[in-house]
Amino acid sequence: MACFWVRFLQDKLSPPIWKWFTTQGQEQEDAHEAAIEQLLVLEKELDGKRFFAGEKIGFVDLSLGPLSYVIPMYEEITGVKMIAGEKLPSLSAWMGNFLSSPVVKDHLPPLDKLRLRLQTIREAFLNGKVK
Repeated sequence: MACFWVRFLQDKLSPPIWKWFTTQGQEQEDAHEAAIEQLLVLEKELDGKRFFAGEKIGFVDLSLGPLSYVIPMYEEITGVKMIAGEKLPSLSAWMGNFLSSPVVKDHLPPLDKLRLRLQTIREAFLNGKVK
């Protein structure tokens, strides 16, 4: 089952999230909608659970975990909210649970360096320097 979620991340979820982050206007709005559709799949799977496996972090949480770190930065950089608590309450709670878990929180990369790198990447895409 864990392999399914890794493929889901690679094939279904990451592409629209990346497109949402690296575009603007209608293209960004369409990617945002597509990403929300896929995030609703995760929302349904979590269904109020603390983690995907229940009360403990498992392989699926670790596979999807980086989303909980980068999506808030993408939201900040783009000014567009992706994880709204009222639409995705289980996913929003999972992100907080994942990031505050002792096994995770002590091993996160520095936000400031990552934020600067992501801003530079977005600007390059928006300025047509990268496709």
